[in-house]
Amino acid sequence: MQGGDENMQPNPLYSDTGSGVFCIHPSDKSFNLIQAHAHVQYEFLFLVQGSILVENSKQIVKATPPCAIIHCPYTLHRAQTADDHTGVYERYVINFRESLLSDFFEYIEISRLKGFGMTVIPLPEKTADFLIGCCEQIIDANERGEHKRSVLILATIADTLIKCMPRAEAINSPFKIMYIYNVMEYIAENLQLNPKLEELAERFFVSRAKLASDFKTVTGMSIKKYTTFMKLNLAKIMLKKGYSVSETAEACGFSDDSHFIITFKSHTNMTPKEYARKGDYMHG
Repeated sequence: MQGGDENMQPNPLYSDTGSGVFCIHPSDKSFNLIQAHAHVQYEFLFLVQGSILVENSKQIVKATPPCAIIHCPYTLHRAQTADDHTGVYERYVINFRESLLSDFFEYIEISRLKGFGMTVIPLPEKTADFLIGCCEQIIDANERGEHKRSVLILATIADTLIKCMPRAEAINSPFKIMYIYNVMEYIAENLQLNPKLEELAERFFVSRAKLASDFKTVTGMSIKKYTTFMKLNLAKIMLKKGYSVSETAEACGFSDDSHFIITFKSHTNMTPKEYARKGDYMHG
C-alpha cells in the first residue's frame, strides 16, 4: 500500500457530514445498534417514548422520557431498547458540527457539553415540550432551505440543554484534560497514518504516560484500542458507500486486505463484504 498524505483516500467520516443542522424524527418498535459508532458531529437525542440503554466506552445508562442524551464528537456509543421497553421507541436526533455555533460562543458555554463523551439529562416536561417544538422547527427550516434559521434554533436548544445540566455534570471533564478531544480528532482525521502514542505525545506536548492516562480517563480505553474502533467505524461507512475492500483497508490504515478482513470479522462477526450487504442501523 502507498503511504503519504498525497495518496490518502477522502475520509467519508468528514467529507459527507454536511454543513448544516441534521434533524430526524424516527420511531421503532424495537431497536438494537449492535456495533458502537462515532461521528464528527455532536449528537443530541431527545427521547419521546420508550425505554433505552445507551452505552459508551465508560458506562451504560438507562434512559426514560423525557430526557436528552448528548454524545460528543469522536466518541463511540451505541443504543438499544431496554428489557422493559413496550410500545414505540420515538426520538428526535440532531447532528451538527461545533463550528456551526461559533458565532454564539460568547453567549453559550459549549465547552460544558464536553463531559466524558455522553451525558443524559432528565428534562422537566415543559422544557421537553419546548425542545421537541424546536426540533420540529429545525425540520421545517431544513425543508424550506432556511439554514440561518435552523442554526438559530440549534443555538437555543444548546443553551437550554446547558442550563439544564447539573453544575457537577458540567465540570466532570476538567479543562486540563480537554486537549484529549483534540487528540481524538487528530486520530480520526489521520487513521491511514496510524498515529502512535509517541507521535501523539510529541505533537500535543505531553509525556507519553500523561497522554495515556488522560486518554483512558476520558475515553475509557487505550489509544490503540480507540484507533482500532475508529478505523472500523470509518470502514463501515465506506463499505456502505460502495468502496471496495482494498480501498477501505488502505484508507483506514490497515497494512493489507487480509489484516483488515481478519480485524473486521473479529469485531463484527461479519466479513467486510457481508457487512456491505447487510450492515447495521446507525441513528440512535
